[in-house]
Amino acid sequence: MDSQTGSPLRQFRITKILFPILFSIGVAGYMVYKEFSPEKVKSLIESGGAWYFLIFSFMAMVIRDFAYIWRMKLLSGDELNWRSAFDVTLLWEFSNTLAPSLTGGTPLMIYLLIKEKINAGKSTAIIFLTIFLDQFFFVLLAPLMFLIIGEEAMFRPLTGVVGAGVLSTMIITYLVLTLYGGLLAFGLFINPGAVSRFISWVFRTRLLRKWAKVGEKTGNDLVNASIEFKQYDKKYWLKVIGSTILAWSSRFLVLNLLIQMFSSGMVPFDTHLLVWGRQSVLFILMFVAFTPGGAGLAEFSFIEIMDDLCPTPPGSGMIALLWRMIGFYPYMLLGIWLLPRWIKRVFGGKQDTEAAQQRCSN
Repeated sequence: MDSQTGSPLRQFRITKILFPILFSIGVAGYMVYKEFSPEKVKSLIESGGAWYFLIFSFMAMVIRDFAYIWRMKLLSGDELNWRSAFDVTLLWEFSNTLAPSLTGGTPLMIYLLIKEKINAGKSTAIIFLTIFLDQFFFVLLAPLMFLIIGEEAMFRPLTGVVGAGVLSTMIITYLVLTLYGGLLAFGLFINPGAVSRFISWVFRTRLLRKWAKVGEKTGNDLVNASIEFKQYDKKYWLKVIGSTILAWSSRFLVLNLLIQMFSSGMVPFDTHLLVWGRQSVLFILMFVAFTPGGAGLAEFSFIEIMDDLCPTPPGSGMIALLWRMIGFYPYMLLGIWLLPRWIKRVFGGKQDTEAAQQRCSN
């Protein structure tokens, strides 16, 4: 049983860490190479871009992480302290850089919460609620930006065969996110009993019958967690929703700051709104990425969608690389640093720690 519960740690194998880094850098590097010219480099140096906006971009990501950590602590009902919420949140971000967006790090996240002494049902409910809140943000933001900036400006780059394919994928993904978010809301707030019975039924199937009691307990814990969520007052939910909005707004702000950094003057407010609208399209597309951390697809989609908004120099390839360097690669470095410390804290004994570390390399 221990080997099974330890198996999620195998997601942190070194081969899984190296691939998305090399693939993402390779795609962005190729785009930079295509746009490179000595004249552009000279012009960029002479323009003396406002490099302090780069510092602001990193600060925006710090605010985003704080908002996520705060939300995790709130959703746990303060069962997680700040240290545990910090570890769990950043290790989830680490796992998301290694797993395709289609699968994400959900099983690992449940495992991390269980190891932090949160019962399986509540851990599952926390993850479902986290996914619901993030999807709820995009389900509302995309049509809101559509109404504010208009169809033509929001989807202008998506022309031709490639553009039409990207747009179709975005629309289908948006509809799936809306449907999935509705199902999550149903299970968490309307009829958790139905979801509990479904989980129990799944664990009674031939393949999972061995763990039928685990499935039954998980379903019961999910119902209890849902009851607990319903008991929280409006102030609590305002904090949870507010932390979600703060997290994603800070993440979106990174690109606005990068574009401003390379612009010769102040970027107009309507252009900043357009950047937000296009980012809502971009992140919806990244929900269905089939590569680890969206590597490759994120850079390609960025250049396809944002090219006409990126100052030249440096061009969309260089800004895409900077965008990923701020919002993607740091979580790999933090995760590599944090994982052994989390293992040592949670598993405690030397033998257990060595066994857990061994699972990461197998």
